[in-house]
Amino acid sequence: MSSVGIDRNTGAVLVGWPHVAQSIVTIVTTELGERVQRRDFGSNVPGLIDRPQNEETLLEFFIAIAEALEPRQVRNSIYGEPRFQIEQIFVDVDTPGELIVSMTGTYLPDGHTGKVAGASRQTLRIPIAAADLN
Repeated sequence: MSSVGIDRNTGAVLVGWPHVAQSIVTIVTTELGERVQRRDFGSNVPGLIDRPQNEETLLEFFIAIAEALEPRQVRNSIYGEPRFQIEQIFVDVDTPGELIVSMTGTYLPDGHTGKVAGASRQTLRIPIAAADLN
């Protein structure tokens, strides 16, 4: 059975891919250490947003996203997003101070239970601006 969540903007029930997409956005845009009771939740992406937009920084973005979404257990808590397996990450840095992360991968509706049935290919675009992360 797929997990259920609440839309952070409307309060509506989220099921399936929309719930996973919201989870990914939350993980990627939350700075590691920001949540007091869950210091291992989030990513290094917010700390990279004002860095020079060069190949080295782009590689660090890719690594930060992949590490943040990789399912893992830390001190009896589960982190990452087991319902999405990244296949490709693209970053658009045409606008100074903003970037758009596009990810394509496999959505596993019951990935959190270890099941792979019902897998489908999904793409997610995440606009990230310095103002949004402060």
